[in-house]
Amino acid sequence: MSATLPTRRPSQRLGSSTSISVATQTTDSSRIRAIVSSDFLEGCNILRVTRRKVRTRLLSIDPQTGAVLLDRKTVKFVVDNLRDLRAGLEAAHYRELCKISADHTPRWLSMVYLVPNGHGHKLKVLNVICPSRDVLDRLVGSLRRLVAHRLELAGHISLLGQMALNDSEWRSIASDNTETEISRMTFDQVEALCWRMHLNAPASQMRKAFDTARDGGVSLTLEQFKRFVDILKAREDMADIYRQHSSSDMMTAQEFRSFLVREQDHVPDAIDHLVQRAMTGMPGQVSLSSFLAYLLSSQNSPVEIPVQDMSRPLNEYFISASHNTYLTGKQVADESSVELYVRSLQRGCRSVEIDIWETSSGAPEVRHGHAFTTPVSLEAVLRAIEKYAFITSPWPLTLSLEVRCGPKAQETVAKLLRHILGDLLATAEEESLPSPEQLRHRILVKVKATPALHSPDPNRGDVDDSDSYTTTTTTTTTTTTTTTATSAWDETSAEAEYSISPPAPKLFKRSATERKVKAGVISDLLCLAPLLQGIKFRNFSLPESKSFNHIFSLSESSLRDVYHSDARAIVKHNTRYMMRVYPRRSRLWSSNFDPVAFWQWGVQMVALNWQTHDLAMQLNDAFFAAGDDEDASGYRLKPLYMRQWPRLPDAASFQPVRYTVTVISGQQLPPRPSAPSRTSPYVEVELVRPAPVPQVKPASADDGRPWSQRSDASDLSTFAGLTEAKYARRRRTASEGSASSGPLTSTLGHLSSRETRTRTHVADCNAFNPRFNHRFAFTLHADEDPQFAFLRFVVRDAVTSTTPGSSPALSASPRAAGTSTASVSDPVTAHYTVSLPYLRKGYHTIRLRDACGEQLIFASLLVRIERQSLT
Repeated sequence: MSATLPTRRPSQRLGSSTSISVATQTTDSSRIRAIVSSDFLEGCNILRVTRRKVRTRLLSIDPQTGAVLLDRKTVKFVVDNLRDLRAGLEAAHYRELCKISADHTPRWLSMVYLVPNGHGHKLKVLNVICPSRDVLDRLVGSLRRLVAHRLELAGHISLLGQMALNDSEWRSIASDNTETEISRMTFDQVEALCWRMHLNAPASQMRKAFDTARDGGVSLTLEQFKRFVDILKAREDMADIYRQHSSSDMMTAQEFRSFLVREQDHVPDAIDHLVQRAMTGMPGQVSLSSFLAYLLSSQNSPVEIPVQDMSRPLNEYFISASHNTYLTGKQVADESSVELYVRSLQRGCRSVEIDIWETSSGAPEVRHGHAFTTPVSLEAVLRAIEKYAFITSPWPLTLSLEVRCGPKAQETVAKLLRHILGDLLATAEEESLPSPEQLRHRILVKVKATPALHSPDPNRGDVDDSDSYTTTTTTTTTTTTTTTATSAWDETSAEAEYSISPPAPKLFKRSATERKVKAGVISDLLCLAPLLQGIKFRNFSLPESKSFNHIFSLSESSLRDVYHSDARAIVKHNTRYMMRVYPRRSRLWSSNFDPVAFWQWGVQMVALNWQTHDLAMQLNDAFFAAGDDEDASGYRLKPLYMRQWPRLPDAASFQPVRYTVTVISGQQLPPRPSAPSRTSPYVEVELVRPAPVPQVKPASADDGRPWSQRSDASDLSTFAGLTEAKYARRRRTASEGSASSGPLTSTLGHLSSRETRTRTHVADCNAFNPRFNHRFAFTLHADEDPQFAFLRFVVRDAVTSTTPGSSPALSASPRAAGTSTASVSDPVTAHYTVSLPYLRKGYHTIRLRDACGEQLIFASLLVRIERQSLT
């Protein structure tokens, strides 16, 4: 039994803070009893199960705070952070991990929830065995009803002031406890209630609204309180836009039509329904409320993603991919969980990794080898994949298998794949790679097609996770083998956005099971992967590098080394064949590399650590987005020049475009947990620029010779994308005014004049409705492919600022702007990232996300986007 939580998307958070407290938004006692079973109001003895022990604990639920407690003192989680309830057979994986008998299956419940950590949030599981099936049903029902109640309450809060409350609801919300009801409220009571409902307006605003609403009295009635909330939540920022585009007090239908076409860039022939809807009850006129309803509606989404052609071969797409999908945190000494597969698939991931090792008894299991991570059942992983594979996206899902087990265990793996995934597997032989359309709702298996897997050197990490590579060059006379070691990426300029991991220490000793020599992939398993067969990279000229179904899988460090030796070959290979890149093994804390550079090299699968929602994952989410909601495509068609060799971009490929971004205001921005009334937000706007492409000469300039024979062919290194170290270093030195040495200095010297980041002033102690009205203009140049450009909005709380309200500054360096008034050490409270080609012109409400990448219900920014072609 799986108890699905009600009316909440998997990645949607309750409100503009980490959780919505309902401590004093109480209901009467009868309604509380209807929400939470009396067993758990008073506390019920259950068995709490961990991998180490089983103990009797008293489990209770506080319906006012939403807390689930053990022994009435330990808060395990708040139901706002509850992500799933797994009962019975659905939780078999967790029961088996704890080595509990299947006899307890009917009474077993696993509660999956999020807890904050230094990098966002981490998944945790509370396993319990209830006294009986009836008690389990009451526990599941209580949790589901409480989640639904708090969601309903959040909706009431957002609708306050819109005549949504009746007398009993008013008394319920206004009461301080379940025993006393009040019919009028003083200012102190109103102020306290607003804070409890997360209407975190400055005290001066609340006092002004209170004085206006009370009509000379000393307290507020229900009707006056509704008026108070109306005043407090009035959208003066949007009212200003309404007045700017109206010739009188009331906007005419023609003025609204003109606004939609000129400002919002709607197609004139497709706006009749919008105009008709806005004129409801007022023929020929559009009221302010109708205008606001449009601005806040899904019809005014800030992104517009075109319909893609999904009929091209698989190698012509970028594919959203995950590395070590099973890990919940660090690469070492952390937990593995099936939940990470569920969450990744729900977020649109289309390639998940499964590292298969064998137990001492010879059974296959999923875990990170040579580390102290816990294992997870292969069967549980495959069952989760079967259930969630196409819940978000219909396009093909790739299972990247790292097979580290012997032949007998491989036979079990093949049987499990056939038994659980069955007809979903794409096992038909093909002569070329099919298209995503042909593989709709199908699962592809990728395995390494090698004759044998030898025991790796015990002083190094996994074979595939090594940070060196071997290049073999064969001629008629000589064979030369060169091994190139990794050089560390200079990530200084990105240290605030990326977690930098130290070099990997040689910590691990392999067990006897891991040290023994293993045979290659058996034919029974290999035949399940006719379309994606991994081969060890040696060079791009060998016959094995020409087979249509091969895929190279290299670490980020190895691929950079290959790039240094032959950038042309990488780009050429990736126009025709598949490639996957994954984080280097020294990223012990599961940090990520910059994916943009590898996308510019044409790498189809840029595999990231999805458990870490850093800048790289924010860019990945934006790159593969399918719309301004929770859906995600997971596929993105490559630009034409990346699909046809040697068709490279030239000066006419990209038109320079001038963008102007105005951050007008914010609404209910996340407050500071320790001191909500002192939250002083500001907004950073950053353009994530791609590496420049070369200025290609006209064909006539080189007598029509192909690109590989032109005199300026070396410029391809610029087209392929600079290494992160060189690009970051040149951007940093350009902004500091120092000369940059190296072969590409002339190409990048202009970066000092290219705007990268700005920020608004600090809104002193006002996270409720700050006004910014800050404009930021930047130009995307003709040598920058907009497909790899991103716009980011980052909300910070100026805890280190001493001069609120000061003016912002522009900078080409992401670290230099306005350091006297704000700091990159100021905590990020919300963010939003969008792929630049998808960004729509006009006034838009941007729904912000939290540090875990989950959408906040109330927190938003009002922005204006202007776009002007410079050709």
